[in-house]
Amino acid sequence: MVYEQGVHEVAVTAQTSGSWTTTSDGGYLNYVRIGNLVHVSGRIEVDTNNSANGNLKISLPFTSATGLTENADLQWGSGTIEGGGTTITAVSSGVYIPENQDHFLMYYISDAGTYTYYSDSNLDADWVARVGFTYRI
Repeated sequence: MVYEQGVHEVAVTAQTSGSWTTTSDGGYLNYVRIGNLVHVSGRIEVDTNNSANGNLKISLPFTSATGLTENADLQWGSGTIEGGGTTITAVSSGVYIPENQDHFLMYYISDAGTYTYYSDSNLDADWVARVGFTYRI
């Protein structure tokens, strides 16, 4: 049985091109790995948009080797973004871990029930994300 705990320095990029810059102390997530499950938690603070173009991608401490379907709990997790942008009218938000990828995406759900990923088009230049989720590697 593998047990590991540590701090992961995140990379905050956009799916097409560009990135966001984290503050000096806001670019880290805590993780605990037990066997093939990894629990991630923490706070990410961003202060600059570096020509980001596309959906927000935040790096994981380990690649997601076993992505699950939309109906499986371990592929989805909790996450919120504060100061996201004036175009967002969300009723809830969360985290999605794509299959066989080394990053996670964050989304919000409008009151019409529509899922929308956070991206350069709906995030301000500076924002704070808080996350807590478990995924399988």
